Amino acid sequence: MKHNYPLPFFFASSAYTIPKQVMVRVTLLIALAYLAVQIAVLNVAIYHISTLPVYLFYNLAISIVLVYFLTVYFSVSVVFSYREYELMASLPIQPQRIVSAKVMSSLLLPLLLTTVLQMPALIILVWGMKWAELVKTILLLPTLLIFTVLLLLFLLSLVQLWRRHLTTMASLLLNGIASLGIAAGFILWVVTSSKVNVKVLWSDISMDTFSSVVQSIDTLMTRIYMAVGQVPVVKQIIGIYTAPEISLRFLFMLLLFWLASFLLYRGAVQSMALHYMQNGRREMGSSTFRKAKVYAGDNEWRRYLQRERWVLQSESYFKLQVLLSLVMTPVISICLLLSDRKQWIPMDWLEGGYVEIVFAYIVLFMSCMNNTSGTPYSCEGKYYYLLQGLPFDQRKIYLSKVLVSSMIGAISILISYAVFLLTGYATMHSLLLLAVVLLLMVSYNLLAPLHDRKHPLTEWKNPSEAVKSNPNVIISLLYGLPVLLVVSGLHFSLLWMALPIGLSTGIILIVILVIDLLILKKTAV
Repeated sequence: MKHNYPLPFFFASSAYTIPKQVMVRVTLLIALAYLAVQIAVLNVAIYHISTLPVYLFYNLAISIVLVYFLTVYFSVSVVFSYREYELMASLPIQPQRIVSAKVMSSLLLPLLLTTVLQMPALIILVWGMKWAELVKTILLLPTLLIFTVLLLLFLLSLVQLWRRHLTTMASLLLNGIASLGIAAGFILWVVTSSKVNVKVLWSDISMDTFSSVVQSIDTLMTRIYMAVGQVPVVKQIIGIYTAPEISLRFLFMLLLFWLASFLLYRGAVQSMALHYMQNGRREMGSSTFRKAKVYAGDNEWRRYLQRERWVLQSESYFKLQVLLSLVMTPVISICLLLSDRKQWIPMDWLEGGYVEIVFAYIVLFMSCMNNTSGTPYSCEGKYYYLLQGLPFDQRKIYLSKVLVSSMIGAISILISYAVFLLTGYATMHSLLLLAVVLLLMVSYNLLAPLHDRKHPLTEWKNPSEAVKSNPNVIISLLYGLPVLLVVSGLHFSLLWMALPIGLSTGIILIVILVIDLLILKKTAV
């Protein structure tokens, strides 16, 4: 039987849909344009600051990192989801072909975005008449990007062999941990293989003048390039790629990568197709509401909060986002404190309590950026219209959503400060800063859902569209971030004016209390 329908495009079109709202489309275009400008500026800066081999290395490294995280962010949830199972199970299509189409569709968006963002690099090489480097970039870059995506999917497919023994929530969490673990393992392997001393990288770095800053950046990039060039296998790839000619070794390396990519593709497909039918029946046949508890009582606020709990329980993906919001800020806090303790990042200029202030605002921004407070109405999905048709108190619905997101943020902040206390950094001033962070986080959560409250994205096919791929996330930052930036800027301005640290933090605390009361009065209507 001849197959005349593009199954990979079916999965791609169902996973990556273009928003219908004009405003959302414009917002996405602005975000993509901003990312493209950032990449272009970075390319031009590295090209003019450093040598051509160093530029080629960083262009390749940035592209691989970008496609890796784009795959984790967009494609992993598509490949390892079974939302198409009810449709595909009734069709005469083998599981291997279904999985193969999902894997191929997962390559489309990361490769398309990365290829578009490579245009500045290609223009720079054409402008500099680096023809050999241009040809090698055109041939090698897509090869390595495809290899990176397929390697990630193959390793995750091995993890998914135990999918039938896990809940959907546990499977998503395991995928996230494995994705981060693979990246961390590779970085650790590079660091240990290169035998690089992190302190040596930062030695002789001067920030006195602009020219010294540029020279220091060039020195740091060159040192990292030389260190990575000592890693086995990576050393050969970099050497062949940055060589000024196209050799037989380069063509042989291309052939090896394509062969390895084909083997990874076949391995990932066979591994995921092995238990496709069992996993699909298990996921589509389970209901997250069966275990939901109902709390009886006359307290109205408790009932509204219970409803928010049901919304978060309705999809395993929502529960995973809550878990990530809880753990990401403490993890970043531990990394920051460890970097300071080990002197991996020079922080000698942070004296006299400034470490506490920098730590406080890093925790604040991380807890807000990882919170799902920007899209609580979109998470309602098709049930959003019940909010309009049933006699709900819209003010209490809004405040209950703010309260839930604030509770999630508060837990992550308190855990981070517990780590801060246990490492011996905390003082009495830290408690005042903790109050500042908690109240500012509430300010952000009061403002972030305002756009989603009026323009929710309710027509989504999978929960990642409601939280992760929802343009309202970007718009929510425009509502909430200005308050954080203005208050933090005011705080550092008071410190720059030589006000005592305790007094400046006290003033900021009073300012935030006034801001919270004004926001609450204006928004909770």
